[in-house]
Amino acid sequence: MRSRSLGAAARFLVSASVVLLVAYVTAFMEAFTLENFPYYEHTDRWLMYKYGSAFYALYFIVSFPMFAR
Repeated sequence: MRSRSLGAAARFLVSASVVLLVAYVTAFMEAFTLENFPYYEHTDRWLMYKYGSAFYALYFIVSFPMFAR
């Protein structure tokens, strides 16, 4: 019984890690592709990539599992 709960916990951690990684990469790449769009200008581009992508990834963290169902 205990090994079954450890397996479920390990599966959850792996799934959560994959969702977190894919969400951040998706948000970062979307922000990165806006780099050459002429109507956007940022004073500190790398700060926007790092923190802006992290906050934008929060949306994907919630939405990716909902779409997977």
